[in-house]
Amino acid sequence: MGKGVQVGPHRILKTSIRHFSEGLSKIAKTDPERFGQLALRFPETVNHSYISAIIDSFRLTQPDKSPPEEKQKSWRPARIETIEAVLAKFQSGDDRDIAMAFCQLIRGKPDQAWCEQSITRLVRYAKSHPDLPEGKLNLHCDKHCDEASVQILFQNTINCVRGVAAEAIGSLLWENNGLLKQVRPGIEALVQDPHPAVRMAAIEAIEPVLNFDRDLAVQWFCKACENDLRVPASPRATRFFNYVIPSHIEQVAPIIRQMVVSPLEEVALEGACEVTARWLFHGFFENELNMCRKGNVFQRKGVATVAAQLLHENKYASKCRELLCNYVNDDSKDVRDALQSIFRKDGLNKNDPDHQAFLQAYIKSKAFADSPDNFVRLFADYPGKLIPLAESIFSVCYEFATTLKEKLRDLGVKYPYAAKEMLPILLRLYEQALGEKNRPIADRCLDIWDILFENRVGRAIELTRSIDT
Repeated sequence: MGKGVQVGPHRILKTSIRHFSEGLSKIAKTDPERFGQLALRFPETVNHSYISAIIDSFRLTQPDKSPPEEKQKSWRPARIETIEAVLAKFQSGDDRDIAMAFCQLIRGKPDQAWCEQSITRLVRYAKSHPDLPEGKLNLHCDKHCDEASVQILFQNTINCVRGVAAEAIGSLLWENNGLLKQVRPGIEALVQDPHPAVRMAAIEAIEPVLNFDRDLAVQWFCKACENDLRVPASPRATRFFNYVIPSHIEQVAPIIRQMVVSPLEEVALEGACEVTARWLFHGFFENELNMCRKGNVFQRKGVATVAAQLLHENKYASKCRELLCNYVNDDSKDVRDALQSIFRKDGLNKNDPDHQAFLQAYIKSKAFADSPDNFVRLFADYPGKLIPLAESIFSVCYEFATTLKEKLRDLGVKYPYAAKEMLPILLRLYEQALGEKNRPIADRCLDIWDILFENRVGRAIELTRSIDT
């Protein structure tokens, strides 16, 4: 607890170890070497917060914005000899602040020639540091880890000592795979750690092993994923799957199949994403994909999400359109939302009859009706001539005047943003058609103006002013 001092009628100045250590951390970053030497003069009984503050400054390889500009020119990082002398002096056992600062330091400077004692200390933290306690969380600590979402667990990976130790081991191996023998006991402990957040973090330590022993890396990955499918549903696992498929499909396929049928919604969604991507890329998981296509909301959303992301890749466009056709009118808005922003400016006039047919189907779909703004904005921001986009522009205007009119009225939206945005777009198309003496397009523009006017899409005075401009 800090002490408070009244310094004004409505102001109390509080002092505490935490406030002092925060100030020390800031000032130490202006001269890490000097404050490292100062730390060597501290008694071993000094509060650990002060040591972790100085260790934190050791991570810097260049000055932050704290020092004045003239001092930044003379700024130097702490020497490795000073760093390791401080670390050796303050062997703090399990103190979380110092252990965390130590692991972050190794992670941030993996190219340093760390002594054997430092590597041994890192491995010890990976194997046995009590942070995180089994079943507990450092972030969102109102939940038991069994109740935590994938994202909550993932956030905890970088907020616990064993998790950051895993990242530090990975950083070292990216720089020097010759350290594997020394850090291997740490990795083997991490992949079997009782806490799922730590096993998520373990993937960071496993990943560089793919460069020199893929079989071992996959073996460790599969071990980390055992007993909790939230681990392979994490962002790091997605990247790992990309690296080891197709070469190790037999080893990781059972994990993906279990994810697809998981009762955990977010895991099932990620499993559906995986089978869709692997089917598009390599033709794997056809049976699982067919199940997901007509499965629950989260399985369908997973398929729709990946197909929407890859729609613009020519290699996969045809298959993606085939998948997405099932979802433009899906009963679930959550599924339809996965299709938002699937079109880009360079896809509006794509010279592909199948693509244009799909675009027209989308304009008439529930997915478009849910949120037309993003799509309409593509026309507003389109830099080139609009005549090649005329059919799509007419279709959008017609939808606003007919199908969407009742829906928007039911929602209490009389003049939606997107509908009003179409007016200057249609005018721009009309002017371009006149300029190129394209009478059919110009006449259709006028026909659409009439339809919009008759159906009161936008204020009549706005239409009149736009036409007269």
